[in-house]
This record gives sequence, C-alpha cells and structure tokens, in this order.
Amino acid sequence: MFSSMKVICLVLFTLQIGAQISNVKEAHELTEGEKHVLVREHLRARRDAKPAPSDMLFMTWDNTLAEESEQISRQCIYEHSQLKSDKYPFVGENIFLASGMTADESLMEGAVQMWESEKENFDFDSNSCASSAVCGHYTQVVWAKSNKVGCGLTVCQEIDVGSKKFTDASLMFCRYAPAGNVIGRAPYETGEPCFDCDVDEQCILNSCANQERDGNADYAEWLKIVGESAPDKTGDSSSCRPSLGFFNLLSFAVLLLFYNGL
Repeated sequence: MFSSMKVICLVLFTLQIGAQISNVKEAHELTEGEKHVLVREHLRARRDAKPAPSDMLFMTWDNTLAEESEQISRQCIYEHSQLKSDKYPFVGENIFLASGMTADESLMEGAVQMWESEKENFDFDSNSCASSAVCGHYTQVVWAKSNKVGCGLTVCQEIDVGSKKFTDASLMFCRYAPAGNVIGRAPYETGEPCFDCDVDEQCILNSCANQERDGNADYAEWLKIVGESAPDKTGDSSSCRPSLGFFNLLSFAVLLLFYNGL
C-alpha cells in the first residue's frame, strides 16, 4: 500500500513538472545586450533617485542571481518564489509580466522604467506608499545596499493571475542582493550624493563604487552609457565627494504589471 502511494505521488509530481514545461513557449536566454540594458536602467534609476541618496552603492550584474531568476521564471507562475539563493542569505525579488510583446531589449528597458515610475506613489518622508498604490518595485530598485542584480525571462503559453488568464506572456524575475524592502527601513540615507561613501571609494553615477566589490566594473564605460548626471545637472565622478550636480514603450500589445511585495 505504501509503495503504491509513493508511485501515485511520483506520477502526480511528474505530471505537474510536465505541465510546467509544456507551458513554456520560449525558454528565453538573456543576451549580453539585454543584461546591459537591465543594469543600465537600474543604474540610471538609482542615479536619479529623489531625494538624493548619500549611501547608494554601485550596482552590477550577478550570474548566480540571474540563473536563479531564470529558473523561477521557467515555472510560468506569477508569484514570488521561495527559492533559497545558493550565494546570498537573503535576496529581494521584482516581477514583471507583459502579454503579447516581443522579449527584447525594449521590454527589459520598459520593465525597469515601469518599476521606477512607482516613485510617484512613494513618500520618502513617511517611508510609505500612497493609499491603494504600488511602490515596492521602485524601493527595491533604489535600495542602497542592494548592489547586485540578476534577471531571467520566460515566454509562457499562458499565465493565470487570479481569475484572469494571460497568453503569450513574458514573465521576468529580477533578484537582488542583499535584499531590499526591509520593514521599517528607508531605501537609503539622504544627503549629498556619495557623502557617506568610504574614503577609498569613487563616486560614480551618484553611487559609491569599489572595484573589488564591483568585480572590476568598467566605470568609464558605464558613465558613457548612462550619463554621469540627469540632463539638467552636472557632476564630478572622479572621487567620492558630493556631486553638484516614462517609460515610452510603443506597442499595440497589452502591457500589464502586477505587484507582489516582499
């Protein structure tokens, strides 16, 4: 009897995995260009955070977080995962869902810009979202101590969200380390950009940059790609001292963003 129950459980588990695999329309592998766009948009959002952060860390791509995000997205389930990271004790997670759109650099750019647009709903002074509004994606994007990001995307045949069903659905997860959205804490300290950087750190894109921590990132290239300051400002990125310093995605497809906060 016990043996028969084990066989039944194994069959049900196999059927469940098979159903998830069959729901994958495209097992999308992020290109280097797409990874670049995702990091660029995160760096830009962090650079432009208001009020200005004084302790923002420079953000770079992390392959482990990307592999985990891809693994989660392959399940084609729109909910936060319980997957433990192989590398970090605690990770944050943002989810993006778009229906009927091409999985390309424009989609990646639009996803992060849409998360950033939630800043209109966030009141820094009270460290809270406006009533019935969403802002948790934004606060994770600009969480000062979250200096690593990795994303993964899968195009699914269909995804159920509540009572709604979405077809040809691009599901993207981005994981962050260390985790942001810690209850009771603000996303960052405010003040002159980079004021709270360590003495041996550089101020790059209004973030504290450290070559050892950042994996020998090419700061000059990122300054060129992102721009060292917002269009109406100038900044000095040579050292860590104070710097003086919408999303427009054209498509006839339906774009939907839902919020699942940590």
